[in-house]
Amino acid sequence: MTMTDEGTDAHAAEKTAKSSAGGKPADAICPADAHCPTTQASGDARFTRWHSIREASAYSGLPESTLRYYEQIGLIPLIARDPSSGHRAYTDDNLQALSTIACLSATGMSLTQMRDYMANRSNGDEGAEREIELLRGQQKKLDEERRFLAVRSEYVALKIRYWQAVKAGDADQAARIGSEASAKIGALRQRGSATTQVE
Repeated sequence: MTMTDEGTDAHAAEKTAKSSAGGKPADAICPADAHCPTTQASGDARFTRWHSIREASAYSGLPESTLRYYEQIGLIPLIARDPSSGHRAYTDDNLQALSTIACLSATGMSLTQMRDYMANRSNGDEGAEREIELLRGQQKKLDEERRFLAVRSEYVALKIRYWQAVKAGDADQAARIGSEASAKIGALRQRGSATTQVE
């Protein structure tokens, strides 16, 4: 499947849904094993607003290939298909879920953690406690990364001062700064080794 075979026109899906006024447009567009969106009442008609994969990608900021992959691994439920074209048709709820996933992914959260987070959103107090646990764990990880970046920045600053001392012909100052820089790089290597072992 190519990036363009989904098409850019969601009108066919929307037309299919609206043409079933008074009937079951969600049933018409969804295969039996897909996550069928709920319909909304509009007078006597019942309808669901549909979005193409290109629209879902633009809304979430995630590539179309990533949307397909997330569906494949179960991070998001199976997406409905337009029976006339076979193209994916996303609901507003699907888009909201993708937006949440995109934000979590931007924090560096793993696929496993994101799957747990999405699964616990509607699990009441127990689910809320699990969400807090996941987010605190991610916050701790990000805080550690921030400290690591701070050390790296300090090392770069020392190297700038080192070469400034060299340029000025101050050998003693260059030597002192060089010793400080060596200590910093040792801390960086130790942190990098610990990260590799954890991951």
